[in-house]
This record gives sequence, structure tokens and C-alpha cells, in this order.
Amino acid sequence: MKLNELRLGLIGCGGIAGGYGEEKGNHLLALEQMGVTVDTYCDLDRGAAERRLRQYGGRRVTTDPAEVFADPDLHAVIICTRHDSHAALAVAAARAGKHVFIEKPLALTEEQCAQVLDAERRYGVKMMVGFSKRYTPALRALAPLRGRATSIVVEATEPAWGPEWFWGMDPVAGGGQVFGCGSHIADALLWLADSEPTRIMATGGPVTPVGPTSLNRVYALVEFAGGLQAVFVSGDIGGNERLSKFSIQFYTGRGCAVAYNRLKDLEVNNIPGLEPVHEPDEHFGDTIRDFVRCVVED
Repeated sequence: MKLNELRLGLIGCGGIAGGYGEEKGNHLLALEQMGVTVDTYCDLDRGAAERRLRQYGGRRVTTDPAEVFADPDLHAVIICTRHDSHAALAVAAARAGKHVFIEKPLALTEEQCAQVLDAERRYGVKMMVGFSKRYTPALRALAPLRGRATSIVVEATEPAWGPEWFWGMDPVAGGGQVFGCGSHIADALLWLADSEPTRIMATGGPVTPVGPTSLNRVYALVEFAGGLQAVFVSGDIGGNERLSKFSIQFYTGRGCAVAYNRLKDLEVNNIPGLEPVHEPDEHFGDTIRDFVRCVVED
């Protein structure tokens, strides 16, 4: 398939899809820079879909995801909806034979994750979760050291967000801070460990008044099959200007590296072959670009 032949559907036309306010950004801007235009925009708020059509071009809008799945001309679907709808939409897209890019988290329960993975295998589609932090300069620099750490500390911390103005804190639609932000740093930990967890000791839970089922704070010790011991912290427990929202401390036994500033910067002490990194670009757009390359180039 040629790049200009790719036809995409977008479900969920909010900020993570195309930018906030009138500013272009995020996945749709990255697609535009590749020369790829979304064909169909879908959102329960028709006005949001129409705004994206005006901003980025395309063919049509709809409020019904079923119309996206039923369109035989669409090759792939981008899902940027609220967390509680991810699994059902991903399964439906796979069943329709569409490749799927889905924003993190994949789902809010283990059962829902299993349903999505089963659909991926059963219908033979390509599926990618938007773990954009894998593309940050610091994490890319650490890639050659995967599986070589003796201990790792990962954090995703920020000031508390209220459910009255951000749906991600809603116990049903979003699940809380750990699903919305902590999933990024949990993925980074698992990727860097390059080993299966064998034991987890954790505490945490909801924070009043968000709701009884929101997961907004987790503190965990994790042991891995390869001998690695790690600390995982995620929560609305305040900000840290030094480390920023996402941070990683990577220890080798003789040296250490600290990733900070949303993982754009990396300081290194006594790790031969690893150089410091200071790059202004978070490389968020590389996530959707890789998905497009995967679909087009098979």
C-alpha cells in the first residue's frame, strides 16, 4: 500500500487527537505532517468532529462508531475516546477487519484487556497502544541498557485534578490518575526491565472526594525474574519541578542515570557508553507515525 492510499477513521475528536483549543497538535498534526488525512471523524459531539474536519480536512463526520466500522474503504481506526470505551471500540474495530491505534490505557480491567488481545489475534489485525513515553529522548537513550539495571525507580506524580473539570478523574469514564498517567510509567518500567514481574507489594487507592473506585495513588515494590528490584510511584501527590511529571532513576550497580523533564532529559553518572541527553522535543508524534508505517509497509 502507498501512503496516499491509506484511509483512516478517527473515533474521539478531543485534545489528545488533534490539539487543544484552536491550536493544531498531537496525532492529527503528526499525520498531517506525514501527508496523511483522516477520512472520517466520529464523536458523540458532532460539533467536535466537524471542527476537526475543518482543521485537518477529510471526507465526512458521524456520531456513530458503527458507521466507521462498516465502511469497507477504511483500513484503520484511531481510538481517542474516554478510557471506559476503549475495549469495546477496539474489539468492534478488529472484528470489522480494521487495524487499530488505541490511546492508553488499553482498558480499565484485566478482563477487558484480554478481550482486546483475543480480538487482535482472532481477526489478524495490527494493534498499537499509544504509549508515547517510549519515544521520549531519555527512554530511547536507555534502550541499549534494557534488562541490565539492578534497580529502577519510576514516578508519575502531579497535583490533584478534579473530576468536575477533567473526565480522567471520573471513577467510571477515566478510572483515576494511575490509569491516565501512571500507565505510561508502568509501561516504561516493564519495558526497561525486559523481564517478567515475580512479586508485587503495593498499597494505594482512591482519594476522597473523587470516588470509591478511582485509582489515584499507588506505591509499589516490584521484583522481576531477572533479579531487578523496582519502585513504582504514581499519584496526585503534588508536583516536583526538579523531576517533572514523569521521572526514572536507573541504577546499574556501579552508576546511575536520571531521566526527567517529561523524559526529555537524561543525566548520567559512571555508565560507560551512555551519554547525557537534553532535547526539547518529546517526540509524541512518532507514536502515530510508527503505526502508520506498520499498516502501510506491513
